[in-house]
Amino acid sequence: MVFEKIVTLFFSHGLIGLFLSSFLSSLFFIPAFVELLIPVYVGLDFNPILIFVFLTAGAVLGSCINYYMGFWGSKYINIKAAHKKSVKDFLAKWGDFSVLVMSLLPPPFPFDIATVIFGFLKMNFRTFIISTIIGRSIKHALFIFISIYGIEALLKFANIYGIG
Repeated sequence: MVFEKIVTLFFSHGLIGLFLSSFLSSLFFIPAFVELLIPVYVGLDFNPILIFVFLTAGAVLGSCINYYMGFWGSKYINIKAAHKKSVKDFLAKWGDFSVLVMSLLPPPFPFDIATVIFGFLKMNFRTFIISTIIGRSIKHALFIFISIYGIEALLKFANIYGIG
């Protein structure tokens, strides 16, 4: 009943509702899968480009909030040096690519928690934001494409270009 009221609230506000749901679901302490709303918004004949823009903007803004929670919170949390070093070594090895790959992964992969860790480790914000924008853009574009044309069209595209 509460869930139905929340969904009704988001849908009654159109694309602003999508932006808000994307933003809120990107916060690490609010677990939700906004990707499940994409086929609904496509089915309601919202412009796919606007769906993409509002969805991605909300997700990136939420990721920035998570990053800064980790960044500013790092002085209040004491983590063993060995754990911190192993994660820093991972980031040093994979760098920008780690953020990009993690942002592409579908739910239930906890990218939102990873964004807090990136902030905690004081990863370069510019690197973080560019990788997040690219990764989320690709992910959302794929979800929208599949919602419009179906999975069969995506597989056909992959076969034509030798991706799959």
